[in-house]
Formats: sequence, C-alpha cells, structure tokens
Amino acid sequence: MSLAGDRRELYFVLGGGEGTRIDAFASRSTDGRWLAIVREGKVELVDALSGETFALRGADPRPAGRASRVAKFASGRLIYVRPIGRGDDVLVVRELSDHSEREIVVPGRVMLSEHETDRLAHVYVVPRDQPLPPLRSDFAVDECFNLVPQDVYGYPDPTLIEYWVDLDIGKLIVATPGDVAVGATIVRPAADGALYFDDRQIALPSCGARLLAVLPDPVRAMVICREKRGEMLLLLGEGLRKELASLAPRRGGYEPREVYPAKGGAACAGVWCVAAATNQLVDLGGGFAQYAWGDRIYVAHESGRHEIVDIATGVRTPIEADDMRLASGRYLLDRSENLVDLETATILGRVPETLDFSANGRVIVGARKGWGPMRWLAPHDPAS
Repeated sequence: MSLAGDRRELYFVLGGGEGTRIDAFASRSTDGRWLAIVREGKVELVDALSGETFALRGADPRPAGRASRVAKFASGRLIYVRPIGRGDDVLVVRELSDHSEREIVVPGRVMLSEHETDRLAHVYVVPRDQPLPPLRSDFAVDECFNLVPQDVYGYPDPTLIEYWVDLDIGKLIVATPGDVAVGATIVRPAADGALYFDDRQIALPSCGARLLAVLPDPVRAMVICREKRGEMLLLLGEGLRKELASLAPRRGGYEPREVYPAKGGAACAGVWCVAAATNQLVDLGGGFAQYAWGDRIYVAHESGRHEIVDIATGVRTPIEADDMRLASGRYLLDRSENLVDLETATILGRVPETLDFSANGRVIVGARKGWGPMRWLAPHDPAS
C-alpha cells in the first residue's frame, strides 16, 4: 500500500491558534494538565495550565512498537527512558510537583507498556545482547507511536521480560500474565487457580479464581470461584470473604480483557458492580455497566434503553441516550453523538464530528470528521 499526496505534519495546539509543529505526541496526564511531546528530536514536558515547557535531558525520543520508550504519566509523576550505554537504560522518575528526578537503573533496554500506571509501573525489558524491535511504518507521521514491529516482515522477536517497577523505592518485581497493580499491591491470579495479593494467598487453588475487577483502599478482588454447590461470585480481601451471588451452572460470567483498579465508587464487570463503600452488589436492573464515575454508573439494557444509577441513593434515572463511545470524568459521549452529564443525569446536547473531549466536558470538533479547522466547544453549550 502507498499513500499519495502531501506529507502529513503534526501540530500541537495549546488553547488556540495555529499551533506548533512537533514530531510526535507521546502521553498526557489523566487530569489533562501535563503533556509529553517530541519536538525537533527531543522529548519535552508541557504544562498546559501555564504553557511552560521543560526539556527532558537525555530522554530517548524513539518509539518501540506499541510499547513506547518516550514517556508516560504515573500518579503525579512522569517516567521516561534515558539510555546510559552498554545496553542498559535508566528509568527516570520526575516529580511533577517540584521537577526533581530520580534514576532507576534497569539491566537492559526498557519499553514502557500501555498499562495504566500508579505507584507500580509496568515495563518490558529487552536483554543487553538483543536489539530493540526494529520498526516499520507506511506513514510519514504516527503520533501515537503505534508503528508496526518488523518481525511481521521476517525479523525475529526479541525476548521480553516483564517487570513491575516500584517508583517509590526503585524495586523491580517480575510480572506474570494477568497481574493487576493496585497502589503498591499486585493482585495475581496464579496458573493453579489460586489468588494472591503480592505473596499472600487470598484464595486456594481449588477456587479456580477468575478475576473480574479490583477495588483499592483496602485492596479487594471480585472473582468467580468454584464451590461445592456451584460457582459463586465473591469479594475477597485480607480477612474478607463475601458471597455476592450464586451463579447458574456453567455460566462463565463476564470476563473483561483487561482489569484495572476501580477509580470511582464501584468496581464493575459487565452485569456486576460492587460498591466500594459497602462491599454490596449494585442493582443494575438486569443491565450492563458501560462506565462508572464517582457514585454514578451508566447502564445499558438489551432493550436499547439506558439509565444512570446513583450508587449512594439508589436512584435510577432513565436517559434517552445510546451506547457509550467515549468517556472522561463526569461526561460521556454516546454513539449518537450526544454529550451526557452523569452528575446531573442529563443530555447537554448533540455534538456532531466530535474527535475527543476533556474531563471538564470541553469538546473538540472538526469541520468534518478528522479534518480542520478544529474548535473547542464549552460543555454546557455543545450546540454553539
């Protein structure tokens, strides 16, 4: 396949105006204030609130497949890779509050994974005697670093070792498939069916634990467990074993591809949600949880109707909206391009050609899908 026409160029626009030409956009913090970009071959940290730019000394600007070497944000910090020679890297931890930095030496070449990061960062390490995966892209610019590894074209895969890096103390912990990091704790479903919080066994192998969701503070896990009388939906933790529901024989339940720590008032896995404050199942009325924020859950039903459930009060508010397409903070955009405010359980209006929106509901739209000129729309007046 080939592309014809003008070379694509990437611009970084802060607020408004024509913007600044950049090489790539690397990452942004969850609150949207901090951004990492590559400009003129160098990695920079941008404060979107003040407009200040900070050079990241020695940061590697190169991508590495779907796992970037550039930068990502982690709970008030920025982490990036700085090569130091001899096939080794250091993982640099930069505090966003005062811009101080600490280095964690890693034996090999580091690639930052796509996992969400808090205190424990998930990384891949390529051994010293192996090169980073070569890349190939048919595009002039790939702002998300999703380039195609050349092993597709006959190059061998490198050996990748997965680690969790404790950003507080610099400790490397070998990761296993299915691990979920919750603060400083690793929730680990074992191959034999047991469940561990770090090295503490929470469920025996006979459980055959299938991890559905996790809750922080204190750490709890929603799992499907084999019992003598059938499968049970359980909430497990240190000194906690709560039966949530008895499941029909051979029912597998909903198992998401990825499990992330709950950030709102509930941990959800499809048809089941557990309230963080009470450890009780939330009544979804037979529906399916599509998004949870604070004390609100956006629920879809097979009939096509939707509603917003208030966990704290139990109030269920029907809403004439569609399935979720995008979500950020209290706002949600459905597939019919309606902007929904979960806090007030209202539709603010229809926003055609929405490309993305911020956690405060400001929507960015193009004149037509994917094309400029682009403009921001205020959250409470989306039709303006």
